[in-house]
This record gives sequence, structure tokens and C-alpha cells, in this order.
Amino acid sequence: MGESIVIIPYVWENSRQYFPAIEIVRPDKQYHQHRYYEGKYAFIYEDAMQIAIDMAQIEANRINAVVQVNNDGNE
Repeated sequence: MGESIVIIPYVWENSRQYFPAIEIVRPDKQYHQHRYYEGKYAFIYEDAMQIAIDMAQIEANRINAVVQVNNDGNE
């Protein structure tokens, strides 16, 4: 049986800006890495990575929209 990995999409915050990111975890926990996505990626598991990045992008867009509405309301 081949090795499995877990790809976790999440949203990364920097200076009140929200970006899609992914976390890669091997079940044996020997490999644990965060990758910040800036419009390019070079991964072995590209299809799964793209799905995770797309999921994280949707959430980052949603959070950025809420933050923008809140900022506009506070001006």
C-alpha cells in the first residue's frame, strides 16, 4: 500500500490580509510542513493540492470580503 498524506486547507493571516494556504501531514508525523500559496506552486501531488488551494481560496475570499465590509463601515 502506498504512503498517504493529509492535505489541510486553511487561511493564513498577515497584517489583516487573509491568504489561502495548505498544511501537509504524513500519517507517521515525520513530515509536517506549511506552504504559503502566492499564485504559483510546484508540488508532487498537484491535483490534490489544487483542490485544497481552491478550498482555502474560497474561505480567504469570504474572510477578506467580511473584513472589507467591516473596514468600510468603520471609516
